[in-house]
Amino acid sequence: MSGDDFARLRVLAGLYGVEPRYTDITGMERQASPEALTAVLRSLGAALHSPAAATDAIRARRVELASRIIEPVIVAWDGSAPVQEMRLPASLASGHADLALDVEGIGTRRARVDVAAGSVEHDVVEGEAFVRRKFRLPDGLPHGYHPLHVEAGGLRAESLVISAPPQAYGARDAAGARDWGIFVPLYALRTSRSPLCADLTDLARLLEWLHGRGGSVAATLPLLASFHQYGIDASPYAPVSRLFWNEQYLDVTAAPEYARCEQALPDPGNGPEVANAASTALVDHVAIMAAKRPVIEALAACADATELARFAAAQPRALDYAMFRAACERHGRPWTAWPAAMRDGRIGDGDVSPDAVRYHLYAQMLTSRQMDQLAGRARERGQHVYLDLPLGVHMHGYDAWRERGWFAQGVTSGAPPDGFFTQGQDWGFAPPHPERIRESGYGYMREYLRAHLTRATLLRLDHVMGLHRLFWVPEGFPATEGVYVSYRSAEQYAVHCLESQRAGARLVGENLGTVPPYVNEALRERGFLRMYVAQFEVSGDPQRALPEPAADSVASLNTHDVPPFAAFWHDADLSLRLNLGFAVESDAARQREARAPVREALIAFLRREGWLGEPASAHDILRAWLSFLAASPARFVLANLEDLWLEEEQQNMPGTIHEYPNWRRRARLSFEEFAGDPAVADLLAAIDRLRRDGSRS
Repeated sequence: MSGDDFARLRVLAGLYGVEPRYTDITGMERQASPEALTAVLRSLGAALHSPAAATDAIRARRVELASRIIEPVIVAWDGSAPVQEMRLPASLASGHADLALDVEGIGTRRARVDVAAGSVEHDVVEGEAFVRRKFRLPDGLPHGYHPLHVEAGGLRAESLVISAPPQAYGARDAAGARDWGIFVPLYALRTSRSPLCADLTDLARLLEWLHGRGGSVAATLPLLASFHQYGIDASPYAPVSRLFWNEQYLDVTAAPEYARCEQALPDPGNGPEVANAASTALVDHVAIMAAKRPVIEALAACADATELARFAAAQPRALDYAMFRAACERHGRPWTAWPAAMRDGRIGDGDVSPDAVRYHLYAQMLTSRQMDQLAGRARERGQHVYLDLPLGVHMHGYDAWRERGWFAQGVTSGAPPDGFFTQGQDWGFAPPHPERIRESGYGYMREYLRAHLTRATLLRLDHVMGLHRLFWVPEGFPATEGVYVSYRSAEQYAVHCLESQRAGARLVGENLGTVPPYVNEALRERGFLRMYVAQFEVSGDPQRALPEPAADSVASLNTHDVPPFAAFWHDADLSLRLNLGFAVESDAARQREARAPVREALIAFLRREGWLGEPASAHDILRAWLSFLAASPARFVLANLEDLWLEEEQQNMPGTIHEYPNWRRRARLSFEEFAGDPAVADLLAAIDRLRRDGSRS
């Protein structure tokens, strides 16, 4: 390929918001091959059959952009939109345009714009003549989503005006407000009443126990619908849907039908399979649902048909979802291999089992209600249910099937090479298409945000950099050949700020790893909380070993993706990677050597600051480090529950699939055991005291 051809390909990339070059974490500049760049541009809609066809594709894209009468989305921060531009064929330069703005909750406002009057500019794009006319929308629009209709000379266009508050809910919290809580995956929690896996009632009990100790936050991993009950992809970050919940976490005994149907119900707590599953260190999601599903099916058979119909009428997506899940069970293969009509979104009654549809519809009705009850009780006590919103969805799931126009085809999301993943990462799910999501008015995004924000008063947004740009990997290429694709970040922030304010819930941007400075600046500007993970912040500089968390942060020692404190402190994670074959002895030795001065610097820092005495055991250092966080101005501080008893095994080891039991490790101590442990109670009491008054006594 000639240099001129590649240069034209880069011009085309710019017209689609694609960055063909980027600088990796080492400072090395990387550039996708012409073939990989061509594949990404095709997934965006470019008429590009080969890299050499870039010239024609550039012309087509320029005409497409010039022919866009109005942008599909307009942001009006706090009700005021900037001056807008209307683009029309030159033949309409002497005519007029009629505007109709449907103001949410008020009615339609109409206006007529004389195209020839005022500020008019003339353009010729690839031989076609256009005029550009500036106009203003009315100020003082109420917060909401306001469709704008434009008609000129028989041409019609629509836009969505998003009038959004400038910041997310909670950005103006009282100065010095400081809460704390704990993190634990719900599947890892076990109780005397739920030895296999905790349910939503157990999560409510955990919140009550925490409340008695002054804590206000219970954080967990995504609780969304999953395929892992069938032994397929246990990751909570690959949900079947971001709109529906995982019935694995249902408390079947709290169902209204349970009392009247009890005599006819199977017993989920008996049987050798259940006893065997409860005795292992790993969570067996398949065994859990094998025991729980017959009970839910029996409850569904007892459920009132009118009540189910009311739920389906109020939540029409729920029936569609139930039909999809029932079709998955009938066919036993991904939707991409279904008959054409079903693959294209049309499932008839004859294509599914009515009992399976009823099961999934009932399970969603019951889970939704239990989630609502959990959230309601927490709000009454001033507590926070802290949920986690994944970046993507399972490629064979409901959202990918029903919302396929939202997602780009022929590409997956991932991350570029870094010091840990030298070959980059391919996460295996399709990224949102930057133009189609705008054309849809971000409808699907608004839905999944509402599904979470009506239940969570804190919501973690996985890989928040995705509001700005995502790393796309074309199918058939390694992640080293990926490129960054840009999104309209202001539009996405507007949706998030509006939904956050309407729900009265705070947003937390997961900004870990290699994040450009402008992302953190945008999070601050829009009132999102940021994450401070001490394990990533600590350095080997004895004078500045640990920076203080900011007041707008959620501070913790670690996350589910990194080693717990004890593993980090004892290098158990390095030994594990060595044993699994993910590192050689020389690499492990180099990492141990690099970590040793970090530990020494941290100890010196904690002693100098008055948090640590001598001698210092691992538990003493854990307490000192958590105390430093607790006394900081961070808005929220989270303690990993398993750190409190010095757990060394982590919940997820990124980069592994079969080599490590990700998302399946049960907590070593049960709820009753850690709730009655004096050492745990003493450490949480210290955190609570420091959060309240900052005292080191």
